[in-house]
Amino acid sequence: MPIVVELPHGIVCDPIGKAFKRLRNGAVDSLLHFYKVFTEPPSPK
Repeated sequence: MPIVVELPHGIVCDPIGKAFKRLRNGAVDSLLHFYKVFTEPPSPK
């Protein structure tokens, strides 16, 4: 069961699912990259 988080700027993510993918797939599913992408301020439109 995914636990989905919607960030203030509208991006939706599944942090628990990402952690499980990291355990299953190894370094290719970088948690650091995931964190950086979802904590950046939104780009101006």
